[in-house]
Amino acid sequence: MDAWQRPRRGLLFVVAAVLLGALVGGVAGGVAGYVAGERTDGDPTTPAEARSVTQLSVEEDSAVIQAVQKARPAVVTVLSNLPLQRDSRGRVIESASAGSGVIIDPRGYVVTNEHVVRGAQEVTVILPSGEERPASILGHDAPYTDLAVLKIQDGGLTAVDVADSDTLTPGQRVIAIGDVLGVFRGAVSVGVVSGLDRTWRRQDGVMEGLIQTDAAVNHGSSGGALVNTAGALVGIPTTVIRETPSGEAVEGVAFAIPSNTVLEIAREIMERGRVVRPSIGVRIQEISPSDGLPIQYGALIREVAPGGPADRAGLAPGDVILTVADAPLDEDHGFYNLLKQYSPGDTVPFTVLRGGRQEVVRVTLGER
Repeated sequence: MDAWQRPRRGLLFVVAAVLLGALVGGVAGGVAGYVAGERTDGDPTTPAEARSVTQLSVEEDSAVIQAVQKARPAVVTVLSNLPLQRDSRGRVIESASAGSGVIIDPRGYVVTNEHVVRGAQEVTVILPSGEERPASILGHDAPYTDLAVLKIQDGGLTAVDVADSDTLTPGQRVIAIGDVLGVFRGAVSVGVVSGLDRTWRRQDGVMEGLIQTDAAVNHGSSGGALVNTAGALVGIPTTVIRETPSGEAVEGVAFAIPSNTVLEIAREIMERGRVVRPSIGVRIQEISPSDGLPIQYGALIREVAPGGPADRAGLAPGDVILTVADAPLDEDHGFYNLLKQYSPGDTVPFTVLRGGRQEVVRVTLGER
């Protein structure tokens, strides 16, 4: 055998040993990977699926965090000082309430609920930084909607982005940001859109076109922000159902005024200082079947403004309005819901229940 053949055989042996080792190692590694993949403590989810679920959760959490960081600088606390009152012992006491608001224009315009500032003698807005600025009530849209616009000094303000509320879908994730109990400012709760175009009856009217959500809305959160995961405003929380008329507890049912309605009303107040609405000069109480009266639905006149349209037409306290023109008041249509389709100066027939008899009274509408 030639000398050069002996090294060559040794080299071939080495190569074969390496290949055999690689093959055995590959098989062992595959078995180990298979066994590791099967060791899920009885959980059928594969590692790949688990990574997908985890990644989805991380992305959702990140979207919520970013949305809050974007919207929170526009959410403020609204403090209302009410007229002095007397307690049960006759002592004079100061009264105040706290709610929330949203900066919708960096020039110093803040939108909130009308009921947050109703009857206030003095209003203060507390910015997220803790700075306090006095506010004036520029205008409101009660009792048609629970909206009011405040004006504070401009400078250093962040306005919220506003989304198209008509694009909302049930099941869509939303975030409520607002004051809680007058103590916890900028509190955050997360939920979904539970329903759209909801109506809810209250004593002075029927709220309509509302967004229903299960995001927690607590005392003080009224007037705050309901935003989507892009951090854009989709609604202003306005009311929460705590219990049914029979006293049964209710959880997770809150309502918000859609952002499209908010923007429409706010722009009119910002431009004109008011919203033009018809009025007959009365204070009413909506009647529903739960009141146990002989009639199912109607608007009971509690007060009549002297010299106003109702007074001139002969309407009086105790009269019950049953229809506006030919449209009856019912579960979904309160008095103001029907009246708002008319304009100041229109003469409208009202069917009125008076002393057990129905009468038709024609009223020429004034301006609220």
